[in-house]
Amino acid sequence: PINSSSSSFCLAMSFLRPTIQRVVVGASVSGQQHNSVSVSGWVRAIRKQKRIAFAAISDGSTDVPLQVVLRPEQAEGLTFGSCVVIEGDLCDSPGKGQDKELQAKEVTLVGECDVHTNPIQPKYMTPEFLRTIPHLRLRTSLLSAMMRVRSATTHLIHDVLNSWDFMHVHTPILTSNDCEGSGEVFSVRSNYDDDADRADGNSNNTEPKGDGHARHEHHGLFSSPMNLTVSGQLHLETVTCGTYPRSYTFGPTFRAENSNTPRHLSEFYMLEAEVAFAGLEDCLKLQEALISEVVKGVVNKEKGALERLWEKNEGAEDICRMLMRSPYARITYTESIDLLNQQHGHTPFKEPPCWGNELAFEHEQYIAKNIVGGPVFITHYPRKIKPFYMLQDNPLNNSNESATVSASDLIVPHVGELTGGSAREHREDLLRTALAQQFGDKEVNSLEWYVDLRKFGTVEHAGFGLGFERLLRAITGIQNVRDVIPFPRHPGQCHL
Repeated sequence: PINSSSSSFCLAMSFLRPTIQRVVVGASVSGQQHNSVSVSGWVRAIRKQKRIAFAAISDGSTDVPLQVVLRPEQAEGLTFGSCVVIEGDLCDSPGKGQDKELQAKEVTLVGECDVHTNPIQPKYMTPEFLRTIPHLRLRTSLLSAMMRVRSATTHLIHDVLNSWDFMHVHTPILTSNDCEGSGEVFSVRSNYDDDADRADGNSNNTEPKGDGHARHEHHGLFSSPMNLTVSGQLHLETVTCGTYPRSYTFGPTFRAENSNTPRHLSEFYMLEAEVAFAGLEDCLKLQEALISEVVKGVVNKEKGALERLWEKNEGAEDICRMLMRSPYARITYTESIDLLNQQHGHTPFKEPPCWGNELAFEHEQYIAKNIVGGPVFITHYPRKIKPFYMLQDNPLNNSNESATVSASDLIVPHVGELTGGSAREHREDLLRTALAQQFGDKEVNSLEWYVDLRKFGTVEHAGFGLGFERLLRAITGIQNVRDVIPFPRHPGQCHL
């Protein structure tokens, strides 16, 4: 029988030019001392001497560029950034720093590059400057390495969850709800002309308009206000609570939060997972198992790229190794407040810790770095600072100021909050009450579909959301979240 995946791979390889990595690996496997090959890529360095020239060629698929040995006339016209196709013999390299080198026979200059006007130069450039040229910055060696790590991490997340029998669900980007209830949403309007909806374009439409048509005049193309999604959780629960017990979504998420910190973006990627027949502790075990498995896989697959990134970020490898070791520590919110108040009595925090308030970044970092010394789940937060959908720990005490919910945040040293999760409120009456208390009766009506999940075959379930760019920060050690995403969007900047 034909292996469809293998045959598809071979077919693709038959008409696509092989990557430099594929060429080098293939030559090593063949065992021959000389291999006639053709490589394509961009010049990352060029050194011309009187009788010989050396070029470093990269297509982004290897940790270090491939060294090419050329005659002086072959190197004419080649500059940093030039695109080339080179044919020659791949052989063992007598020099240090590379196992193989390419003895060039024929050089084709595909695309010239004016080294004098090229914003990318073969020298150190600050991250701040590179963010002003997002269309070119990924050509630098460090950001190219980051992109390989990002791609590998994405594939591993899908592979691991698929092997654990999770269903991948595409949740909508356009939505009429604000899952977190914070109001930090991007509102969406269309250029829809309500008077030009006929297929023939005749604006003199005198035919009767259907139900809801008048509402379009207020909300453009849709019958209600639309936002860019802040979370796919509520939609994901429709699958988990009656269709398939394990589901996840992985896609772009948007927050209209005016935060200019190294931890925040306006557009970022979120992994969200929901599991039925599960409680908070099951959810914690799922999170730490997934993160540990994915990080181990990335370190194994992209060790060279990570070592380059770790060299530039002190302590980065230690954090990555911490994430590989599970289980992670657990501490309740109340226990955290007690420890923080003890410390505050000796060395005051900028913001005094107080039960019932959100934990500040400095509070979370003190717990993770000084108390635990590694990743830590802080659990059972006050009900009044968490969203409506979280499971109430003690329903008989739900009107008390000390009421808590079965929620968790995973805090990582130097990174901050990596995941947020909870057991979900599966009891219809308590969910209705929580909705009314947070939004008012009007919002309860708009989320009646969500309450239906508790009316028709309700089930205990739990879930979490993981900030993908924050995970990449933890793995790579890159300090700013704007440098682990190709095209960062944040307050004040939305290039391209």
